[in-house]
Amino acid sequence: MANPFLSAVIVAAGKSQRMGFDKVLTPISGIPLIAHTLQGILTSPLVKEIILVVRPETKSSFEQAVRSLDTFIPVKYVEGGAERQDSVLAGIEASDSNNEFVMVHDAARPFVSAEVIRMVFEAAQESGAAVCGHPATDTLKEMGENQEVAKTLDRSKIWAVQTPQIFKRDLILKAYQANRQSGTVVTDDTAAVEKIGVAVKVVHYPEVNFKITSPSDWALARTFLAVRATKEAPGLAIRKNIHDINNQLTAVFGYAFLLQSELEGNETVKNYLDQIDIAGKNCQELVANIQRLARDIFPKENEK
Repeated sequence: MANPFLSAVIVAAGKSQRMGFDKVLTPISGIPLIAHTLQGILTSPLVKEIILVVRPETKSSFEQAVRSLDTFIPVKYVEGGAERQDSVLAGIEASDSNNEFVMVHDAARPFVSAEVIRMVFEAAQESGAAVCGHPATDTLKEMGENQEVAKTLDRSKIWAVQTPQIFKRDLILKAYQANRQSGTVVTDDTAAVEKIGVAVKVVHYPEVNFKITSPSDWALARTFLAVRATKEAPGLAIRKNIHDINNQLTAVFGYAFLLQSELEGNETVKNYLDQIDIAGKNCQELVANIQRLARDIFPKENEK
């Protein structure tokens, strides 16, 4: 009898053509991107195994990345296929049939968390298939020929869906096997389930969970990962940085005073030191302004 746990299929067989380098294996904030993704997945007690779907030539690099983590559940490696759907099906077929559910997740979404996995899993337990997402915020246009607008879509009915996507194992297996037989190409796992007539539950998840597909995404992810790595409330982190800046400015003033004492009478040096003094005091004023803003935006009672 299947148990109500998850096999996590991580799709990492792409070539990152839009990025120009293998983003999943490239370090960001100190470790490979795939390591950030796996760390997030490993925080969930629902996940009982991980299946990494990779290209054969990258398997050793993924094994090295996994060895750097504290993995306490089995990790399998499966060769990817020609299309994303082929890779996903290969991962599902390699998963433990004793686990009732399968979670499919993009390797390039490093902000996955135990919270979003739980939310989607609870919805999948009810409906058999669930995905996280959020309502569209941009105005959406359907395009015709020559880059001309054919019509404006009703944004109130449009959602952007992401991963993780969670399914009953037998359901997603059936959907992808039917998809393979029909020769249909899908870029989203829920689309395969929809094609066999099963409704998919969408869970609203407003937190950061974007997929890294472009250089600008990479820069944004680096910023978010750096903040997450501090494990500190934003207000506390800002105050600590302000404190460090003031300490550095104190050192600058001290060395300037000592230098002026050593080179007393040298007018050229004195002029330079006067400018350093003015610049330093301007910096102190700016830091004081930042400190006042930090107090207004992040009152200390919100730092706990």
